[in-house]
Amino acid sequence: KFHGVAWTIEAGDAYFSPPIGGYGFSNLYSPALTFNGAAIRGRTNRTTLAVVAGRTTAWRNIFGNDPKGLGQTVAIGHITRRLGTRFEISGHGSRIRTTSLDEFSYTIDASDQVGGATRVLLIPSLQFVADGSIVSYRRTGTSSRERDGSYMGGLNWLHSHGWVQLNASRFSPGDFPALMPEAPSPVRPRDLSS
Repeated sequence: KFHGVAWTIEAGDAYFSPPIGGYGFSNLYSPALTFNGAAIRGRTNRTTLAVVAGRTTAWRNIFGNDPKGLGQTVAIGHITRRLGTRFEISGHGSRIRTTSLDEFSYTIDASDQVGGATRVLLIPSLQFVADGSIVSYRRTGTSSRERDGSYMGGLNWLHSHGWVQLNASRFSPGDFPALMPEAPSPVRPRDLSS
């Protein structure tokens, strides 16, 4: 701790989870990004700051203890501020450059993104989320840049028998094009009997 802020500083092999996964929508999956570099996180009672920079990695074995550095650099910043017990705002930005991912395919060589979000707890079990960003990106094999936006918004209601969610999203092709593990396949009831 320093001046009331709890700091975490990491260097070497680390991971970062993009904020979409923290919103609690079951159909929006946000796997962790593994990288070799540095991460600094600061936290107070109301504010959380994270700055991450490095080179993405992929695991060479199923145990995840032999990371392989890839030709992709990432720089990420994210800040969240709680304004009272039910209202939260955040800002985020990222810069990703890709030259080679070896055996992994990719379609975006460069991406710059900046955006913001808000989360409101209407009641403790009902949250509203809105997240939007501007994206500038360059596709693989071209020299021209494209600009568009990404957004996500919705309601999530947790109740005694499960949850109900309603959300809409639109993600740009250049939205955070970092190499991340694939989302796991959902388990279906018939799979449990085998």
